[in-house]
Amino acid sequence: MGLAISLEEVNEAGGVKGKDIELIYEDSQSDPAKAVSALNKLISTENVSVVIGDIASSSVLAMAPIAEKSKVVLLSPGASNPDISEAGDYIFRKRHSITRNLNRLTINPSLLHASLNGIW
Repeated sequence: MGLAISLEEVNEAGGVKGKDIELIYEDSQSDPAKAVSALNKLISTENVSVVIGDIASSSVLAMAPIAEKSKVVLLSPGASNPDISEAGDYIFRKRHSITRNLNRLTINPSLLHASLNGIW
């Protein structure tokens, strides 16, 4: 919904280089095979240049070689597998890997104690 509202504002302001941006939805159901099928459709039928999604790392990794070969930007807002960052020049993820986040995790003992005792 937020993306649709933002694109509406962009299009009302003249679009990008004078062209409106269109949102096209496909549902992979977080299934790598369905994600690949949806990506192939978006590339061959809709001639897209940017894909936002999938959220599942397995689906993004399955789509990455196709997007890279087709020079289509693939941006995942939620996939966390660190291999995605190395999948190609056109492949991106917004979320840090779980491993990286755990390595930076700090615990406040008083909050942990409060949480374990049902206070928080």
